[in-house]
Amino acid sequence: MSDKKSLKPNLGLYPKILILMLIISLGPLSAFFFSIYSEIISRIKQDTEILMTETTDALLENIDGWIDTNVRVLRTASKQSSIISMDKEKQTEILKTIQNEYPWIYLVFTIDKDGVNLARSDDEALKNYSDRDYFKEIKSGKNLAWQTLVGKTSLKPALVLALPIFRDGRFTGVIAAAMTTDTISRNVVTWKNGKSGFAFLLDEKNKIIAHPEEKYVLEEKNLSDHPFIKLNKNRTKNFLEFEYANGHRKIGSLKKNDLDWSLILEQEKEEVYKTLSNFERFMYLVFLYTVLIVSIISWLFAKISVTPFLKMTDEAEKREKSLETRLQKVRKMEAIGTFAGGIAHDFNNILGAITTCSEMAIEDVSEENPAHEDLKHILKAAIRGKKLVKQILEYSRSRNTKRKPVKLNKIILECLDLFKIFKPKNIEIKLNIAPKLDYIQADATQLHQVIMNLLLNAENAMSSKSGVLTITLKSIDLSINKINDLPKGEYLHLSVSDTGCGMDDYVIERMFDPFYTTNINNGGTGLGLAMSDVIIKRHKGIITAESELSKGSTFHVFLPCFRVVDPFEEEYELDSEVLNGDERILFVDDDEDMNYSGLKMLRRLGYEVEAQKSSTVALNIFKNNPGKFDLIITDRIMPGKSGVELAHDIREIRPNIPIIMCSGFFNKKDDIFLDIEHDIEGLIDEYVSKPYEIKPMSIIIRRVLDLRNKG
Repeated sequence: MSDKKSLKPNLGLYPKILILMLIISLGPLSAFFFSIYSEIISRIKQDTEILMTETTDALLENIDGWIDTNVRVLRTASKQSSIISMDKEKQTEILKTIQNEYPWIYLVFTIDKDGVNLARSDDEALKNYSDRDYFKEIKSGKNLAWQTLVGKTSLKPALVLALPIFRDGRFTGVIAAAMTTDTISRNVVTWKNGKSGFAFLLDEKNKIIAHPEEKYVLEEKNLSDHPFIKLNKNRTKNFLEFEYANGHRKIGSLKKNDLDWSLILEQEKEEVYKTLSNFERFMYLVFLYTVLIVSIISWLFAKISVTPFLKMTDEAEKREKSLETRLQKVRKMEAIGTFAGGIAHDFNNILGAITTCSEMAIEDVSEENPAHEDLKHILKAAIRGKKLVKQILEYSRSRNTKRKPVKLNKIILECLDLFKIFKPKNIEIKLNIAPKLDYIQADATQLHQVIMNLLLNAENAMSSKSGVLTITLKSIDLSINKINDLPKGEYLHLSVSDTGCGMDDYVIERMFDPFYTTNINNGGTGLGLAMSDVIIKRHKGIITAESELSKGSTFHVFLPCFRVVDPFEEEYELDSEVLNGDERILFVDDDEDMNYSGLKMLRRLGYEVEAQKSSTVALNIFKNNPGKFDLIITDRIMPGKSGVELAHDIREIRPNIPIIMCSGFFNKKDDIFLDIEHDIEGLIDEYVSKPYEIKPMSIIIRRVLDLRNKG
């Protein structure tokens, strides 16, 4: 009894096992039903298409046979001597014989080479047909011409067929026959399928020749705007699904003959696939019935066999609880890491003020003063604090330093700064860099070499005239559309375009060959593109080119993205001495201590400085006199307007002013979680981590100012 009582609480496992068995059994069952359903659906659609297209072919074959009969009659008559002689009486006799033998032909007539009616089968007054389209076409050299119309006398739809008359190889006139289209209508209009299926015939100008509704024929209605005609204009497929403006969806088949007439069969989609709808309902009921049977079997099996698994499931529940406890601990550690990263900014502001003030105080206090040694200990402790914050951030990021990720857009900007020094004034540079681009894993020096080579090639192609150099960088997904033999995935796509002389096919085929160059007179070695090709291939990418003579060339570089990027620190080679200057700097930092220490440090370096704690106030000062300052140094995170937003607004006013951004995070990739609308890389010249020291900061400021002055 005790065993039974202990098992009762676990009887709730029956539904769980039942659900598991249903999942296991219904998965293959669903796949089986779906495969049958898909196959039958495909067969029904194929049969519908075959039936409709074959019916169209049969109807059009009857029409073509009727037309061929009339053409043969006229061609035979046109070769008789009585017709060729252009004798009116003899021609009239033959024309009347043709009309009597072929009842659907109500008029046969001849026209001389000037378009004047020479003989008729109906003894009516002779007319001038020089303005008729069929006469003009025959006279222009066609061997057969036709025209659909509504007869002025009979008021019935008619077709005029016309053939040329030659005498001794010279064009002497035209023989033509006007006939009713009743035979066509009987073949076309009488076809009907269900309630909505019918056929109609259009001439080469999409004017109705035959239609179930006779009024359209008498009105000579044009159906060029028919949705099937529009869909089939640039397509070779003759079976399509289309939709009218009123929302009615139809299935249609279209076939054209040698006269470029279009025979269209169409029917409501719902009616065409009525069998399909019935089959879908049948399959749905069968599937539900099968699911019910499987559910009953699964329940019985679960109830019979669940007991041996009770102990196993109890142990599984215990393990699940243990894993949940461990997961909570992991989440707690992640929360600690996130908190550590969040407060690092404030710690670095505090340490920055201590470091800067300590360095300046050490310079001001002589070594004989007891305070000199104390200040050194303060600075040493601040540096230790800086390293501690760095370790905290390392922990919060869990970074891996085995790889070397780089920003391709930054390398491009560095190359442009160098290229602008010697580029001709007649070349305009357009830069299109997409925001928030992924990193790539690469050798920055080698990529620098590739980009500079592409820029120099573009400059050389435009050396004799003014032109535009366009540099575009964007992200592209090759999961769907494959380029050459590149594996699927995310890539950065760099394109360098010029409006220069271009290249012919021979040059394009050999441009990556070593020592092949078209610029040998100007010192070209033929190794630039060859090395670029090797470098890009080593980086698991490709470089291609497209060109047109006299219009320019475009080089495309595809490099795989490196999504999971561990932050890395940019190392600077610091000079042995502090670098000074006398430029004017706008310094913005909301932290009071950093504002004080930064202002004092910059003034000690010789700069004219205006310090502000509010980014909004700083922006207004800059707006009032944009030319007053030579450099902007701003904090990254501030209340109200952030440093990134401030940099963006300043760039809108004065695009070329250098900007240095400071952050309490370890480096610029530490604050990647911040949701921003602007690309930091495109807005700033340098990114400095807090707390900064006087010597490295002086070198960075000097480098930014000197680089901008050269540009």
